[in-house]
Amino acid sequence: MSDKRYFEDLIRKMKELRVSGSGEIIVNDDDSIKAENGYIVMHRWETPIMKMMAEWACANTGDILEVGYGMGICANFIQQHPIVSHTIVEKDPEVFEKLQDWSKDKPNVKLIKGDWYKNQDKF
Repeated sequence: MSDKRYFEDLIRKMKELRVSGSGEIIVNDDDSIKAENGYIVMHRWETPIMKMMAEWACANTGDILEVGYGMGICANFIQQHPIVSHTIVEKDPEVFEKLQDWSKDKPNVKLIKGDWYKNQDKF
């Protein structure tokens, strides 16, 4: 299977299984994050697509903006590239705490707590 076909299949799978919601996170384990409204926020199976997204986003190096840390999958892949800066916006308090711990030894990471739309002036 070609990379393009694989990527398209992953996108289709995400559309089928992932419905965005606005509830608070109630399940946050090694395999998934779910909101209180039952919507899936992120799954471990998304790792291959996160890797591809990080490769694409970091292709020109430079400054990277990531909206939502989630399980940190994409953030870890982004950090494997020679980027200048990596700004991460996260609005969930529990996830933000994990993000703070993760970022302690990463001097090129800037954290913004809150909704991305309300914090655009901080990018």
